[in-house]
Amino acid sequence: MKKIMSVMVIIVLFAMACGGSSSSESVNATISGDISMTVRGVTSIKASGGNASSHANISVQAFMSGQELMSTTSDAKGQYTIALSNIASSTVVLHYKLDGYAMVYKTIMPSNGTDTVYNIVLAQLHSLECAGGNCRVEGNSLAIEGLPDGISGRGRVFNPVTEVESFPGEFNDDEGNLLLSGVFSSVELTDANGDAVENFDDDVTLTMQIPRDTWSIIQDLNPGNNQIDVPMYAFDKVQGTWVRHEKDGVLKTANKTIIPESDLAAIRDNNYTSSIYAVADVNHFSYWNVDWPVASHGCVSGTVVDADGNAIEGATVHVRGITYNGTSTPQTTDSSGHFCATVMRSEASGEDVDQDGITGEDQQVVVRVSYNGKLYDAGTAIAPTANASCGGSGCTDMGDIALIAANELVGTSCHITGYIYDSLGNPLKDASFFGMDPNLDAELRYSLCTNTESGSNECDFAATTDENGFFTLNTVILDSFHYYASYIRSESDTSRLMMWSEGSLQQCPTEAISIYLSQGYRMISVPINVSDNQISWDSTTYKASMVSVLSSATYEGKWIVTAADNVGMSSDITYGIPPANASQVMPTGSASPTALADGDSVMLMFYGTSDDGYTYWGSSYYVIGVGQSDMGFFQ
Repeated sequence: MKKIMSVMVIIVLFAMACGGSSSSESVNATISGDISMTVRGVTSIKASGGNASSHANISVQAFMSGQELMSTTSDAKGQYTIALSNIASSTVVLHYKLDGYAMVYKTIMPSNGTDTVYNIVLAQLHSLECAGGNCRVEGNSLAIEGLPDGISGRGRVFNPVTEVESFPGEFNDDEGNLLLSGVFSSVELTDANGDAVENFDDDVTLTMQIPRDTWSIIQDLNPGNNQIDVPMYAFDKVQGTWVRHEKDGVLKTANKTIIPESDLAAIRDNNYTSSIYAVADVNHFSYWNVDWPVASHGCVSGTVVDADGNAIEGATVHVRGITYNGTSTPQTTDSSGHFCATVMRSEASGEDVDQDGITGEDQQVVVRVSYNGKLYDAGTAIAPTANASCGGSGCTDMGDIALIAANELVGTSCHITGYIYDSLGNPLKDASFFGMDPNLDAELRYSLCTNTESGSNECDFAATTDENGFFTLNTVILDSFHYYASYIRSESDTSRLMMWSEGSLQQCPTEAISIYLSQGYRMISVPINVSDNQISWDSTTYKASMVSVLSSATYEGKWIVTAADNVGMSSDITYGIPPANASQVMPTGSASPTALADGDSVMLMFYGTSDDGYTYWGSSYYVIGVGQSDMGFFQ
């Protein structure tokens, strides 16, 4: 039996990276050059409750051209350090790995003498429920069909708006395009022997639920064929970038019906009344992504200096979008303190570069600088309207960025407001919201939250929504905020809906945020009736995935039939005659079962997806001559 999710807030804090004490292990490699550099930071994990905490023993490996250069593990404080020496001027791909969590991949272009800071948060994977070559995660956000027998594993989908920290590499592809991500997923599979499996001889079908947050960017690749085609990308861990898949995906409903092109406008306007899924044939697994490439882009540059105006070499510059979803590859300042980062460009009048349906937008980015274990706010910048690239002209120049005490991020008060909705956009009353910034250490958090006069704590870590789905929370933020929102709805005596969502904010929001609880499942137990060999129930929504009849005399199965997931069997099943979309398991072949007798038990298992996108599952029982028996979860 599946477990009902329990909501716990575990406030465990970790310090910002100020150097790691882990030792790196050298690995034999044939790649050599004249560049030496250091990569360090703090590794953290984010569990189902949404809160992140520093974590030891996370494996950190550095690869170049597929060959491992160095490896280490994070120490008791989650800190790690990798010192790379005599390497070539080629992309370094960092792998962060912990069993049970989605691997994180980050890319670096080496620069001699630099000290690059990467603070990493790993997200927990969910167990795949596999049967007959079909696997899915609880909540139905991710499914894989057509796998060989014996395959199992873990996986999850990510929302690129709220879980940007988990995005592998950067928001660009191997052809230099910026990427607008609709959804991405991580899948780790093993065979019957427990060995990892990444590649398959034949295609399998991957299904990913697209979060409502990204519906506005969806475009149809091939108008005119009465379906909405979407581009698929796979992450190449050797190159450290995304590569376009040769086969496109298509949008479908939760019940696998192709969504026609005529519904695209409603989807983009957030008025579509069902969940949507990207479905594609693939032949290998790690990370997959639904992306729209943008060939035209802009750039932002600047010079990092100290308090006296002297150039700082080796500072790490992080640039991320405010008005669009995406991050740029972290840049390391050169000997003159200079950096340049590729960004989404602003739009001229009538243009819609980011495909969100709004023309003429200015694209804004926020810039952070890491240096000597400290994090600095370098401010924001507006990307240029004209196409521009680093090494040329036309970039937005931020001028000198001084790393002074006044610009150091030390934590500030943040007032967060927002609305929580179900998957269809209906506001939820009494929904729970929890959150914190994992980058604040305990002492700093305590000092920032404590009123010096009264000694009272003025920070909140949890809030509850009102009748409009509105919540408010006072907290402190250094540079990000991780949250978890949930809701339990008792729809009837025989139906209970569990919903949740988790994500992160990259800065204190200036406007109310919207959270859609698109993850979840519905537990049901439908009353059934058996009369004159007819098995029926009063519901057209819920379909049975299995019918099982056990003999009262022998307690053995008399008749068992099963249907494929999300196809199911509708009401009014004739005992002994499998429906057209079901297979008889017992008796074997086409043999007829013995007649029903008093005391025989009829059990129905329900599994499928409701129109609102949530998985439903449950069981109901009927005893011949007695009537309705145990009502599953609700008795």
